[in-house]
Amino acid sequence: MLLEVSGTGELVLPAELVLAPPNTLVAVERHGEIVVLQPEGGRNNNASDGNSIRSLLEWAERNQSDVHIPVESLRREYLYD
Repeated sequence: MLLEVSGTGELVLPAELVLAPPNTLVAVERHGEIVVLQPEGGRNNNASDGNSIRSLLEWAERNQSDVHIPVESLRREYLYD
């Protein structure tokens, strides 16, 4: 089967190639010239520690905000009040 990349760089996959129900998040990883698609739920079973750490750091970078939790509020005695 041959698929064509659109002028905007999009690639549309036919439903029979996507082995996941609609609205499923799919992880996309590139390994050289090979692109691997995996439903998000199945990814953690194969993730190495390096991949997990990298994913966490990328998530933290994307989700930064100007709101910071004061350090003193993280003390044990304040957590259980």
